[in-house]
Amino acid sequence: MKELGVKLFEARTALGLSLEDLERRTRIRVEYLKAVEEGNPEKVPGEAYFRAFARTYAREVGLDLDELVGKYEVQQTPELRITERPSLRERRAKARRRRRLRFLAVTVAAAVLAAVGYWLWSKGFLQMLWDR
Repeated sequence: MKELGVKLFEARTALGLSLEDLERRTRIRVEYLKAVEEGNPEKVPGEAYFRAFARTYAREVGLDLDELVGKYEVQQTPELRITERPSLRERRAKARRRRRLRFLAVTVAAAVLAAVGYWLWSKGFLQMLWDR
């Protein structure tokens, strides 16, 4: 990642552009441009944004986008990308469990309310409230 940033920095300085100039041209914040130059994707909102910012930066300074971003993506370990976000199957299973738990909670709450209402009705408490 550092090599990507170094190449972008060298291309920018060769053109005589400052980060502020590049910000105006790309509409990417200076702090994110610095993060791309430093090779720190942690300082950018997400991995996809880092790649997009790097592509835009490279295009603006006249570098080959596919080669630079391809090298960056090869450097990333596949294990890191897998552990960052659960798979679609896992997310759907988690959502199903949440829905089932929510349904169970609502059902139990309704049963408790019905039982309390029946108990109050059988003891005559509800009749006393209506008669007032």
